[in-house]
Amino acid sequence: MVDQTPLIGDEGGTMKRGQGSACCDSKRGIITVNAIALVLTAIGMAMLSVGYNDPDLEKKVVDEASMDWLNKNYVPFMIVNGIAIVINLIAIYGASIYNIFLVLLGAVYIIVRLVYTLVIESQFPNRKDIMDIHWFDIVWPIIWALYMLYWHVLFIFEVKKGIMSPQTYPREKHSCCCSV
Repeated sequence: MVDQTPLIGDEGGTMKRGQGSACCDSKRGIITVNAIALVLTAIGMAMLSVGYNDPDLEKKVVDEASMDWLNKNYVPFMIVNGIAIVINLIAIYGASIYNIFLVLLGAVYIIVRLVYTLVIESQFPNRKDIMDIHWFDIVWPIIWALYMLYWHVLFIFEVKKGIMSPQTYPREKHSCCCSV
């Protein structure tokens, strides 16, 4: 079923859909949040690699427990983040071809990565228990994951309802305040 709403409103202006943030359609939303996540993940991996391969790292790390934690988690961190980059690219591609299954894969991975992040944070050395974690280490990943999930779920909903498709995208594209 395809949404039959006209491409241009009866008043002659663009059709605005109040769907949240950034004044964008769900396709642009997915592309934007996944591109941001991809760049931030690549920067994080590069920074950790540079630090991890520093020959003086053991002198700079204050305690042995932190060094052990880093040695134990470096490879899994790189694998998880390498997969994240691939999944971000898949979700961007999925949005560009209106494929809900590729976008759903991105949504599922957001949840998996959030759980992984929270588990890793809870295992960081020098923390007595889960309550000893700085609030930002928990709150920020949850907020970011929810924001990313919003765009993925909205896109899937709109594609299933026929609102977002190659045929209707010209209308959706013009519903953005950022379109020209």
